[in-house]
Amino acid sequence: MKPALCALSILLALSVSACGETESPVQSSKPATPAIKPTADLPVSQETRLVHTKVAPGKGTPIALKANQSASGSFMSENAGQLDAFGVRIGNYRNTADGALSLELCIEGACQNASKPLPGSKDNDFLVFELAQPTSLAKGQKIDYTLTRSEDATNRAAVWAYPAPSGQVGLTTSAGKTTNLVPRLVLHFQK
Repeated sequence: MKPALCALSILLALSVSACGETESPVQSSKPATPAIKPTADLPVSQETRLVHTKVAPGKGTPIALKANQSASGSFMSENAGQLDAFGVRIGNYRNTADGALSLELCIEGACQNASKPLPGSKDNDFLVFELAQPTSLAKGQKIDYTLTRSEDATNRAAVWAYPAPSGQVGLTTSAGKTTNLVPRLVLHFQK
């Protein structure tokens, strides 16, 4: 066999053997912008109606939260029903997030808290908080929420945020800065 053909054969064999590799040699420390998918970490029964909150068109931005940091926001409900769970799209930095993420959810001043551990959560997917007390929600009611990282967190986690729809106030960060971004949320209503 001629030397050029031999070298070509070796290169072809090496490239075919590398096709099974699953990781790139350099991995980004930022989570990728998530694709929108209807899944959540809480099983959705046939008795559940999922309602996604609105965001304006544009690129997603991770709002990183470290230990004891929080982000808060509010919106007006566009739906009515019995609210059982509240989900927020998160990034767990390729499954490295530790500690927990807590939710304080207030509807017309009536508040309740829930917490979810981040180990085992799905990266770039919804982290769903089951409400201890399902609550009736009317169209046009104000929903306030605060998402807080636990004090034992050593690695960051992020809330995926997108441009706010017209007329909606953006997230407020731990530093007290109001952004022009809102998280992608999913409300779980009883059918």
